[in-house]
Amino acid sequence: IYAENLPRGLQHSYLRNLMPRPTGPKELAEIQETYFSFMTVRHPFDRLLSAYLDRFYPHSDSVLETRKAARFYEWYGKSIIEKYRRETEQLSPEYKTIPTFPEFIDYIVDTDPTQYNEHWFPYYLLCAPCNVNYTVIAKTETLAIDSRYLIKQLGKQGFNFSSSKQETLASTHSRGDKGSIDVTRKYFGQLYKEQVKLLYDRYEIDFQMFDYSIEPYISFAFNLELGKIEKY
Repeated sequence: IYAENLPRGLQHSYLRNLMPRPTGPKELAEIQETYFSFMTVRHPFDRLLSAYLDRFYPHSDSVLETRKAARFYEWYGKSIIEKYRRETEQLSPEYKTIPTFPEFIDYIVDTDPTQYNEHWFPYYLLCAPCNVNYTVIAKTETLAIDSRYLIKQLGKQGFNFSSSKQETLASTHSRGDKGSIDVTRKYFGQLYKEQVKLLYDRYEIDFQMFDYSIEPYISFAFNLELGKIEKY
């Protein structure tokens, strides 16, 4: 069974059951000595925007998607809206139960990272790369190439993938986020530069550890000076 064949929303649960967290330092040490391990990272800002769009918006009319969006509204959206929404704001009806992206970012900036949901938890806390000696660290931005490398290395460990499966994985990953730069510009264009800088501070360790840059995201944001909004 491949997780990609499971319904949207069930993949994480399946993988958690398949690969539960180590119960302690001893088991972790044994795993590192015995198993091939890897993690995949993504630009912190892309990951954050993806989490916002994926968790607060239903992607279909299915019960699973509707319930997911409702849960995140109850867990986070409701309190974010109550705390950060200005009464004078004129917003489209969809934002009645969905925080705007700037409101979500204000929440992220004001919240201790240890209190984050796993979907926007910094990698250095979520995956503990300082404590786990991963065999490979792949990047979403180069996942087509990295996937082929991983498949090759897993083959040396006795895992064999059919040629069609290898091509499916590579082609799926090669599609990546083409065209998403317009989406990124749209949402980060709703932020002012100081917000982006504060957001960077929250994820600075991830940025430095995995060699990511605050550009071009900060260039999409606008300047806010003396109450005057000026597009960058």
